[in-house]
Amino acid sequence: MTSLSPRPWSWIALCIALSSSSAWAVGLPVNLDAPVLSISGPSTKTHTFTLHQLAALPARQITTSTQWHSGPQQWEGVPIKALLAGIDATGNSLHVSALNDYAVDIRIADIRKYDPILAYKVNGHYMPVRDKGPLVVIYPYDSLPTLNVQYYHNQSVWQVNRIRVQ
Repeated sequence: MTSLSPRPWSWIALCIALSSSSAWAVGLPVNLDAPVLSISGPSTKTHTFTLHQLAALPARQITTSTQWHSGPQQWEGVPIKALLAGIDATGNSLHVSALNDYAVDIRIADIRKYDPILAYKVNGHYMPVRDKGPLVVIYPYDSLPTLNVQYYHNQSVWQVNRIRVQ
């Protein structure tokens, strides 16, 4: 009878321990130079952005609560309407998609009215995929109580990787 080497089981135990550690998620490196976002549509050519490129654009911070965190968090990112203006994209809505293929349509009128950001940092740190990153749509929920309805919470797409202007 062949006995199992302890090595594979040790490796599995280590992986389980590390994956359940919150320090592991915080310690994950975020590649600032890898493409993370593609924006396309009939009114614009396809634009691809890295986190480094997005972070070089004028940013805004929103401190707000979300359904997914305990208490208010400080989000930093690019105002979506400024991002669209910077690439001369026009349309009536955005089809925002995530890495897991979750997608939602956001009206351009809501982008203009509520000025959400495409956040790349939370509490001063870039967000790894494991922590809803690298990009999240964030509305100012706490400062505009009318946004605290499921309709707008559904638009806070995390792990955003594609936007199609329609």
